[in-house]
Amino acid sequence: MTLDELLQGLRSLDAAGIATLRERLAAAHRTVADEVDAWGELITVDAALRRHGRSREAAIAAHRAAQAVRTAAVAAGIALPDPEVTRVAREVAVLARALVAGDLVTGRCPHLASECETVARVAVA
Repeated sequence: MTLDELLQGLRSLDAAGIATLRERLAAAHRTVADEVDAWGELITVDAALRRHGRSREAAIAAHRAAQAVRTAAVAAGIALPDPEVTRVAREVAVLARALVAGDLVTGRCPHLASECETVARVAVA
């Protein structure tokens, strides 16, 4: 998945899609082990972005992804702020940062890769 594909899919979400995405992303963070894995991968992404001077680009991508979720939510008639929308927006912001890291973390972030696949399946449905 590319960043543009992620953003396009997020913009097309309806209320049911946002709810489904929140549930599926939350399922990926059910245990302490899940959280430890996720934090380890976030550290990997952060290090790769810093090492290659792409932190600013990643921050912009994260903002765009979160904004895409908020825009989709408003279009779906969800009044903001909404905790469900906020959770999804935060999660996809992390995924957008990982996508900017791209080849820099390929194969080293299976948890984030799985979450990207989840987002792709829900956003395309």
